[in-house]
Amino acid sequence: MKLAEFQRTIKNSRIPVVVEFWAPWCAPCRLMNPALKEVSGQFEGRVKLVKINADESQELLRTLKIMSIPTMLGYRGGELVMRKVGGQSGPALSKWFKALEEGKPAPGGLRPFDRYLRGGTALILAAVGLSFGPSVWLLVLAGVVLFSAIYDRCPIYKALAPRIKALFNRQSPDIIK
Repeated sequence: MKLAEFQRTIKNSRIPVVVEFWAPWCAPCRLMNPALKEVSGQFEGRVKLVKINADESQELLRTLKIMSIPTMLGYRGGELVMRKVGGQSGPALSKWFKALEEGKPAPGGLRPFDRYLRGGTALILAAVGLSFGPSVWLLVLAGVVLFSAIYDRCPIYKALAPRIKALFNRQSPDIIK
């Protein structure tokens, strides 16, 4: 797809648009495709899905700064309001489409301002921690604050978080009856 055609598609749509950049050789794209088809069918007439083959649209990828695939972009009123990189599950896609339809922020992600604020705070804590000692506690705190700025993009966190949540959600057996 050429840039001019892409811009027309986005601007002329009366409903929100989800644009997915994919490639035939991309395993996460292939895994996500059945769920994406199902969810887009559920939102038919309310959210439009546009699939763009990344291999055939290199100029568009450079212009939109798409660095990896799959990447999904969400547009409302011709404006980019959401961006998600990586394969997504069916429930995550459904939440994403619903948030776009309702004009809400993307679920599960931080706003760029919040990311920068947390990252800046972590840098300040690290600088103070290094200048006074070094203070291990301030450096550890800086690491925790920095991780809070990027946790939702960390593949290790994404893999471990559901398992850890499942452990804490289990009912503990009654010891005293």
